[in-house]
Amino acid sequence: MADAFGTDDLQAMFDEIVDWVAGRQLLDEGDPHFGGIWSEEDKYDARDAAAAAACFSRKHKRTGHAIWLDRALAARAYAYKSQMHETGNAARDGGFVHMVNGIWGTHFSRLEPPYPGIDGVDTCVIVHQLCLAAEHGLPMDAEDISRLRQAIQWVANNEPLPGVFLHHEGATHDCQNANALGIGALVRGYEALQAHAGGPRADWLRAAGRGLKHYMSGQEAIGVWPYIFASVGRRGQAFHFDNVPDHGIGLFHLTRGWRLPPLRIDPEAEVICPSRPDQLSDDDWTSARTGGLLSRALKRAARWYLCVSRVDGDTIDLEYDTNPELGNDICFSGFTWCRFTAAATLLRIAVMTGEVEPWRHLALRLMEHVRASRWQTEDASRAPVVAHARPEAKLATWCQAAEWDASMIGEMIDDLELLDRQSRAPQPGGLLSSDGAPW
Repeated sequence: MADAFGTDDLQAMFDEIVDWVAGRQLLDEGDPHFGGIWSEEDKYDARDAAAAAACFSRKHKRTGHAIWLDRALAARAYAYKSQMHETGNAARDGGFVHMVNGIWGTHFSRLEPPYPGIDGVDTCVIVHQLCLAAEHGLPMDAEDISRLRQAIQWVANNEPLPGVFLHHEGATHDCQNANALGIGALVRGYEALQAHAGGPRADWLRAAGRGLKHYMSGQEAIGVWPYIFASVGRRGQAFHFDNVPDHGIGLFHLTRGWRLPPLRIDPEAEVICPSRPDQLSDDDWTSARTGGLLSRALKRAARWYLCVSRVDGDTIDLEYDTNPELGNDICFSGFTWCRFTAAATLLRIAVMTGEVEPWRHLALRLMEHVRASRWQTEDASRAPVVAHARPEAKLATWCQAAEWDASMIGEMIDDLELLDRQSRAPQPGGLLSSDGAPW
């Protein structure tokens, strides 16, 4: 619980990653991948570029140097190239395709048709990163607003059952992290377009309400959200560490839209909220009255992270499979990226629920572990943050995007500063907004 590691250390990690990313950005305007980031997996993915746009925008906001604004604009423009436009085809119009190089039998690492199916996870992640870039001051013109609206509408159009959002085009499984991603994209996207006179649709928040009701019904008693709703097995039930990536990616994105219903937690809602999600109507899930139920669920989710944490020297790591027979299998819970989603989620839960400790310290210990044990500066061709605890593990696309790691660090810094302001100047009537003003 010592405060030996904090925002200055996170800022140094952010800068090292972003400087490395800048060196990988393609700046030849004659190249079709202009603005894209050459990843460690030899691809130019839209999600990586969107995250880079958010990071560059943050760097521009902090330094005022125009080069970072130019880089952010170029990265965002490149990301748009993976957005599909098929008017009248709700299954594809506005969604983003995902570059993946071979691990699941798909070879798509360049902007060359035929394009694969729409990826719901990537579409939602990109929505979040575009909104984050806008929050950092990246200008949005009519085309940018239109692009964001189309992506959010794809999420809204692809709700095959109440509160279920597609993991990918044609998916038939009820994936809980995809559901959480969809909820977060609808709410955060609504907020971003509202701030830019982009005409967000009220039915997006109603869809998010249905999603939250369904998502919260899938939480295990111990606090974890497994990959598949009500599933049993290695990625289902109890607190097995195979759930680490699924629990983290869903909750991270769910908690990004924390300022608006149905994700906004109203402290006064604690006394009027029922104990189970199925006791509320769909209309109630669009109001702040759900805050008490959500607050309790998030606290349970934070406690689940304690079940999969272990002391590693002077830091804390998350559990992962160390079975030698695993060979070079992916071992999702071993990806360093999982520590970032965990830390960012824990800090946001501290902000949302007002239960600051031990979550602030646990988040910092996880990031201190990354800095101490999963960091490298010797090989300039590799990102500063090491992808996996097991070097022999196969590469696996989104699990190791350094740009995405950096954008999460930026949000952690913001939440730590917000928690610090709250501790020094508590406000009556609830938490502070992200700009420090009372709600």
